[in-house]
Amino acid sequence: DGSQEDDTKTPLGFGAAYHTWILQRDIFFMKYAILDENKRPFPDKNYQTKANRDWKQEFFDQCIEEGKLSVTTAEFDQIKEMADILMARPEAAELISYTRAKFERSVEWIKRGVKFRGFIDIDADVFFADLKTTVNADPETFQRDIWKYRYDIQGACYSDARAGGKRLFGKHDPFYIIAQEKTSPYGVSVHILANDVLDKAYEDLLNAVDAFNQCLKDDYWPGYEIKAPAMLNEEVNEGGLFPTSRPPWIK
Repeated sequence: DGSQEDDTKTPLGFGAAYHTWILQRDIFFMKYAILDENKRPFPDKNYQTKANRDWKQEFFDQCIEEGKLSVTTAEFDQIKEMADILMARPEAAELISYTRAKFERSVEWIKRGVKFRGFIDIDADVFFADLKTTVNADPETFQRDIWKYRYDIQGACYSDARAGGKRLFGKHDPFYIIAQEKTSPYGVSVHILANDVLDKAYEDLLNAVDAFNQCLKDDYWPGYEIKAPAMLNEEVNEGGLFPTSRPPWIK
């Protein structure tokens, strides 16, 4: 079983490799090495075998020396299959193939004295987009993930970065999120966050920056108590009490 865990150092990079193969295929083999486990000394044995373990460690040592990450042949085959399915979706292919776009663009900007940095997956003249792998790309499920993980704020950040930290309300280009499942059949859904969504996210971003600056000024970093609801007796709730009622689903 070649997939059995072992204790060798493993500079693997499936998620990043997926992004690079989709968005920067011309430099893929400059950044990644393919671990062909069929070439290990004893292909029928796992990495409990010293010769196999040493072989794998030598491969990773070479990756580190060359400044590369690695993916296995199985992962590389999966990435290529995912790419084929992704590019077969016209709504995704149109964004990824847009000729006036930069890919994996590094950005740095300052907002109210706070330094930000990030990478915009697809940065075009009239839109920007992010490519994400996910467990479930069903539109209803993934849109819940957008709010759960606040991808809308990510969009507001990148919109601000595109304006050099001087973004105005109502001035956002459309932000697309391309979601693809990591397991077969590698379903795809494409989501658009337009002006009104990004405006509210931008407001939330500014509030978060202001809160961060206030914490720096006061040297006070509150925890979950900030989520406690306001109560009539503020002294009672000073420590952050959370009233708990019996939920309706308990019989």
